Amino acid sequence: MIVKAKNIEVTIDTEKGYISSLLLNGRERCADMCPLFVVRLRHIDGGTVELDPAKSKKSYTSPDKITYQSFENGFNDLSVEVHVSTNGESIGWQVRVSGVPKEYAVEWVELAKICLPRLIDNDKKGGKIIFPYDEGILLTDETLLPRYEPEFPMSGAYFIFPNKVFSQFISYLFDDCGLYIGAHDTKRGFKGVDFYRHGGGISMQIRLYTGVDFGEDYMSEFPVVWQICDSKWQSAAEIYRCWLEKNLPDNLVPIGENKKLPKWYEETPLIVTYPVRGIHDMDKMEPNALFPYTNALPILNKIKSATGCRIMSLLMHWEGTAPWAPPYVWPPFGGEDMFNEFRDELHKNGDLLGVYCSGFGYTKQSTLIESYNCEEKIKNENVLEGVCYSPKNKPELGITCTPYQRYGYDICPASKRGREII
Repeated sequence: MIVKAKNIEVTIDTEKGYISSLLLNGRERCADMCPLFVVRLRHIDGGTVELDPAKSKKSYTSPDKITYQSFENGFNDLSVEVHVSTNGESIGWQVRVSGVPKEYAVEWVELAKICLPRLIDNDKKGGKIIFPYDEGILLTDETLLPRYEPEFPMSGAYFIFPNKVFSQFISYLFDDCGLYIGAHDTKRGFKGVDFYRHGGGISMQIRLYTGVDFGEDYMSEFPVVWQICDSKWQSAAEIYRCWLEKNLPDNLVPIGENKKLPKWYEETPLIVTYPVRGIHDMDKMEPNALFPYTNALPILNKIKSATGCRIMSLLMHWEGTAPWAPPYVWPPFGGEDMFNEFRDELHKNGDLLGVYCSGFGYTKQSTLIESYNCEEKIKNENVLEGVCYSPKNKPELGITCTPYQRYGYDICPASKRGREII
């Protein structure tokens, strides 16, 4: 099958199930073969199976669809349809998975997988990857970013959207052009956006987490879009931005018009973050030179004077229970009177006070303050009814901040008990 759009030509070996050629501006860009799709099925007991076209016994092709059926390992009724469309400007990919056994759920699908050259091999001039992680990365060496496979229990560093990855696209830049790969999902569902070494190149990844139940079919309601752009990162970002601005959520309100937000939020104060005990996150938690809280005022005033900015003092290790040991953090370390005095002095100067509350964790044991232990509270207050369960259908200790700050669970805000705790 050959699919064409503006300055793009894709050749799919439908029998073997991979993209065998990608021409951009008439030049071959495909570095190696990787499966057109991968489907992960999760068994009700927690185990997983991954299927790709090579594990299919039958395939059928029509002008806009490739169907793979009768997969190995007993998945005889399973069917995967890859739908391909073009509007002349871009190519759109969608997928349907049907015939799923009742004891399995489609956990995720990776669609339209393409293997592009290693960055250092891109015409010896060096390629680049635009990666919307944290503040955004323009990557020239793929070995600089370690790859973390998202699994539960999980940390906060995975390459998932919406989270550390803030946009639903990734782009590879050659010396003369770029390939934009974006999920145009108006509902902004959970996805993996990533890349990784594969054979002689780099596999670009858009992973669609489905959210379907056991035995249910899955059909992507949006396309994964391929489009050519020039070799500037701004051009790829502009493709996503143009789509985004045409597909904003209905309830989106500009910050300046949002009555639920305080006025200072629009003004974007300068955030000054520091701990009031200890020197870093893993040493002895004794009061430091910035405690009592008012000890920081001269430094904060100097920063305010030098920058001309309104200041928000954002305190770390301020919790009276144990540093970074949510959800129970009050009263403040040193007591409310000392804390309120600092707050009032900041407010007199037009500045702000913030506190860091360390997320949705439920601490079982602090590793910084040995005496802080919640095992009895967890047992007596049915806390485990409100925490996240692993695919093995049991609560498991989380891995965020362990072993350096705490051991504990992740609170599940979708559960009634979890919402009560939060």
